[in-house]
Amino acid sequence: QFADMFAQLCLEPIWRVYSTAAEDDAQAGRPLLTALASKMKLSVPARELSKAETASAVRSVMRAWLPLAKAVLSNVAHALPSPADAAATRAPHLLGASGAARKRNELPSRPDEAEETAACSRAIAQCSSDESAPVVAYVAKMVSVELADLPPQSAAAAAARTEAAAAEIDSGDAPPQIFVAVARVFSGVLTAATSLYVLNAAHDPSDAACVEAAAARVLPPGSVELFLPMGRALEPVESVPAGNLVAIAGLSSRILKSATLASTPLSRALAPMSFPAAPIVRVAVEPSCATDLPQLEAGLRLLNQADPFVDVVQEPTGELVVGAAGEVHLERCVKDLQERFARVPVRVSAPLIAFRESLASAEEQRPPPQPSALPAYWRGAAVPADGTRVGAGMKWAAEVSLGGGAHAAVARLRVRCARIPLTLAKAIDESRDELAAALGGAEGGAGVDADVGAIAATVTEQAPGSGPASAGDDREHDAPVVAEAARAVHDRLLAAAGQVSEQAADGAWGAEAPDTMGLQPAELLARMWSLGPHNTGACMLLAAGRDGGRCARDAALRATAADAIAGGDADALSERWIPLGHPAASRRLRLVDGDCDGEAQAEAKGDPGLVAAVDQLGTQLATLEAGVLAGFQAAAQAGPLCNEPMWAVAFEVEACLDTSASRDAAEGTGGDGKASVGSAAGGAGGANLSALSGQALSATKEALRAAMLASGPRLVEAMYICECGARTDALGGAYASISRRRGRVLREEMVEGADSFLILAHMPVAESFGFADELRTRTSGAASAMLMFSHWEPISGEAVETDPLFVPLTEDEREEHGEGGDVPTTNVARRLVDGVRRRKGLMVEVKVVASATKQSTRARKK
Repeated sequence: QFADMFAQLCLEPIWRVYSTAAEDDAQAGRPLLTALASKMKLSVPARELSKAETASAVRSVMRAWLPLAKAVLSNVAHALPSPADAAATRAPHLLGASGAARKRNELPSRPDEAEETAACSRAIAQCSSDESAPVVAYVAKMVSVELADLPPQSAAAAAARTEAAAAEIDSGDAPPQIFVAVARVFSGVLTAATSLYVLNAAHDPSDAACVEAAAARVLPPGSVELFLPMGRALEPVESVPAGNLVAIAGLSSRILKSATLASTPLSRALAPMSFPAAPIVRVAVEPSCATDLPQLEAGLRLLNQADPFVDVVQEPTGELVVGAAGEVHLERCVKDLQERFARVPVRVSAPLIAFRESLASAEEQRPPPQPSALPAYWRGAAVPADGTRVGAGMKWAAEVSLGGGAHAAVARLRVRCARIPLTLAKAIDESRDELAAALGGAEGGAGVDADVGAIAATVTEQAPGSGPASAGDDREHDAPVVAEAARAVHDRLLAAAGQVSEQAADGAWGAEAPDTMGLQPAELLARMWSLGPHNTGACMLLAAGRDGGRCARDAALRATAADAIAGGDADALSERWIPLGHPAASRRLRLVDGDCDGEAQAEAKGDPGLVAAVDQLGTQLATLEAGVLAGFQAAAQAGPLCNEPMWAVAFEVEACLDTSASRDAAEGTGGDGKASVGSAAGGAGGANLSALSGQALSATKEALRAAMLASGPRLVEAMYICECGARTDALGGAYASISRRRGRVLREEMVEGADSFLILAHMPVAESFGFADELRTRTSGAASAMLMFSHWEPISGEAVETDPLFVPLTEDEREEHGEGGDVPTTNVARRLVDGVRRRKGLMVEVKVVASATKQSTRARKK
């Protein structure tokens, strides 16, 4: 039988070369190796073939026969499509709507301008290299290169040297640097004589203001230089046609990280790059000498410009924080900061790991501890003694009163909360960019410190009796982008809700049964008032539901007003609770149809006194809801455990209003149905109405945090997906390293054709520091690992490990952990919470002396 063509012509010659190194007598295969090199006409020095180690000689022969760089380059050229062929596939992604609220598909109103915008889009889709085609290029990153790598006659290098000399910068031993932009040309022919407009990610060609702003940022002809990257060298070129990469000098003062370059301001801005993970590992940096602070700040600006993935922020406390994707990336950033950009000694803090705060599932719930058993900083919260579950929901976990001075309470709020299914929370996380477009949140989602005043200032002004987010929605000009983003979120959330329901019906969901407050996932999505933090997080504020086709909020509002003017029992009115909110977020995401705003006013028509009472209570309720909405955003940004953002939690808020103002308004109503002067401001409610929104903000924030403490809080940590490759003899050390860092092995696969295994595992980010060194030490270098951010996940394990408020309740728990429940070595959640609180300067309860005995002496007292 004849061997397969590939095996005969490709595999057998390669195996023949490698078999020479496996000979029992190493010198016996040396003549065969020399003959093979001569027969294949390979240029291998004689000293390489005469090395004592046959393996080194084999590597030299293979390196000359099949060089890796040439093999990779030829394979890329063979497998990947050319830029012209790939343009049709890339164009919809480059020109389509992204997460930001931009109108990418709208054209200018003037026909000539609209035709120019359309011509740019056609040229990108065709990858046109015609000289008459508009020039469009995208700068992907800014790269710092040494001036020595530029040609001596380069004008950019000369300008950089002149600038450095004028600034009297002492670079020491470090070579001078310059930033060049790495870009790809998507249409036209780019030359140094082309006038280029710098378009940011929010550029809109149909907006005259954006076009004028882009015209002010024009680069005149001859202001840039073009280079062809050739390894480390940069070869100057006169022109670059579409489809090629180019290095552009002269843009360091115009572009921070990325931007679109076009020969016309009427071109659409290309969609920005997306990254698979967020910079979740952060460190605070400071100069070793305080006088070096200006150099450090300048170096951080350069680092932020050089690395598109690094995140450099200054905290409100003044800390300079550098965020990176992982430990290796962070080490590289700090090294570049000290040696290339700042060139000053830097002190680096311990890693600042991001966490989230959530709740325990239904099956993990434990009775809340008595306030006396909690640490002092949690003991003052309004944690009720009874927070047990009732049926599928929960009792109201927290209640607060709002009032001012000597007046009676204007309103009371009560809150309950529960955890939403994790599949739904992960779907919301995946839709963060689309949510920012549809709901108007901060682009990119979390990571911005919440400012209570700023949040309160963004609350939309309300009409009397209307829902907080139902009015003032003037976003018609963004309608196409909002509709597209809402449609994407709608489909993703409904798919996740259906997956949760199917898994629960099959009995495969386990602890994630969809019983949040007695609501199915689809009902949960239909009652979303707001998402937090920043309208893009996986924390929900639920609005009032519908009762028999009527809005429960407006129905309760009308009933309360009717009882108030009828002189109802004061005790009954004090327990008349009104659900708050309208499903504004659900409406924008097309998850619910219809609008129940104003039902209470419509049902009260015909009775002037009832209309006046409903209007008065509606105004009071709308003001209260504005404060509740802002308080929810503030609480979602800083949870009760350690001021980390909340995640996968749904809140429901109800209010009990003081009805004296509405009663006075009804009594002062004339025949025309209008309240007399001063009646609407009378009573305790009217006297305190001006301060109600601000009081509601702070009260809601504290009530939500107290409700979480009463409902079984849990800490959520970021998880890496770990791909560990190890030889057979190193599997034991690899498994030991993973398990010691609370890793969870998912599967193990044998690598085909090699004596090694691939281990896939999840590992907490907080435990990953030093993992590579430990793995290398335990396996003697026979194993290596790659870590990449995967998802957020609550800490798993026994209650003593996962509950930061763990207190022994049963006899077995008291016997194992003692009466005081002092389990610092096994309570992982409490250890992490204390670490974050200590880093943030929050109060931490630490026992200075855990146990002690009285010292006894042998001396006799006389």
